[in-house]
Amino acid sequence: MSVSHSALPRPLSRPLSRPLSRALMLAGLLALLLALSACGSQKSELGTLATGALKGLIPGQAAAPAAPDPRQVLTREMLDATPVPVLLVDNETSGRSGTLIAVADNGPWRSWRDAEGLGLNFRAGLLGRSQGLGEDLVSADLDEPLGALAALLGGRAGRVEGAVRVHRYLDGERQEVTRSFVCAYGVAGAETLSLFARSYATRHLVETCRGPDLEFRNDYWIGGDGTVRKSRQWVGPEAGYLRIEQLRP
Repeated sequence: MSVSHSALPRPLSRPLSRPLSRALMLAGLLALLLALSACGSQKSELGTLATGALKGLIPGQAAAPAAPDPRQVLTREMLDATPVPVLLVDNETSGRSGTLIAVADNGPWRSWRDAEGLGLNFRAGLLGRSQGLGEDLVSADLDEPLGALAALLGGRAGRVEGAVRVHRYLDGERQEVTRSFVCAYGVAGAETLSLFARSYATRHLVETCRGPDLEFRNDYWIGGDGTVRKSRQWVGPEAGYLRIEQLRP
């Protein structure tokens, strides 16, 4: 499928001026700790969440036990006080949830990480690489999927078919395995999202992909400025799906 790249969705959020230093990453987590005075009964849980993350980033410190669900602890005030972009990620396979912060931009790609070694790379909100999930996505070719989404957002098409998506993984012998999928795209409708006391008007777009032996569906909730506010994206046959929300741009 021939696609135009001139109207691709915008990157997930404003560019980072430079890769984040360890000090700035710690500052983002420390900002959560500074909000403790306003937390009342949530103080101990937030302490577990933030200090656990800090131990994972400070050299020589082992990670703390599993932190509580961020949805039960974080508030909009805490997120606004954090000096770095923040994602909330739910792993449907493991049942775990956690926050990631942006650590670097490389061209159109933005890298995110958490304190336990999970790393995700996105291009304009589409997942292109993962680290720390067991079965990881090594890389993905996303030009045609991004072009298809841009055509829907720009009103140039009501449905797009025939876009090719390519995923690469490593097998048990560390050899690269390539999987190709043919995908179709449509608009599910307009939806208003509520994310930690903020409302966003979005369009819900659906991507359905089929390969020789499996198929999957990705969902994207995209704002008027092209930001992917929320998504549910497939990583691989074993890793399954991640649900992703942008909490602080």
